Amino acid sequence: MNDSCEMFVKGPKNRKTPLIFIGVFVGCLVLAFVTIGLMGPAGLLFSMLIALGGAYLCVKINSLYRIEYEYSVAAGQLSFSMIRNQTVRKTLAVCDTKEIASFGNASWQEAFEACREKVVGNEQRLLCIGEGQENVYYIVSRGNDGKTYRVYFAPNEKMLGILGSQSLEVKRWSMKNGGFGV
Repeated sequence: MNDSCEMFVKGPKNRKTPLIFIGVFVGCLVLAFVTIGLMGPAGLLFSMLIALGGAYLCVKINSLYRIEYEYSVAAGQLSFSMIRNQTVRKTLAVCDTKEIASFGNASWQEAFEACREKVVGNEQRLLCIGEGQENVYYIVSRGNDGKTYRVYFAPNEKMLGILGSQSLEVKRWSMKNGGFGV
């Protein structure tokens, strides 16, 4: 049996991005008109440069908000990473599957509400799901860095099977609830 699996999930869309784009556009437009007003026809070149700078800024801002999450389980380790713009990877948490203290399912709304605060007590909370995601589960486990994590994620059937075979808590929850229902 292959005891490793990885999967990618698109992160939630940022609702602020269109507002930022509108703000950049209006700011560039005002700056371009002011430049033309102060410099006359010679200001057209500068206003075109301002427009190009605004377009570049919008592309950069958009790339900051394109987020995916990767879950992987291999060699008894469950890891969660955030990937920004398909180029920058940041490992959020790595947990030993045998150390999972709690496991359960939740709705997307419950997960979102629970993660409004990133730290509750001594528990770090991570939301590693897309908007409106179905089949959301959570784990509470101590990470390899010694911190306690509550991670909300949306694993596929294969990953749930591997977790169930490696973690007593996940297996216990599955048996109590009649499987995972994926």
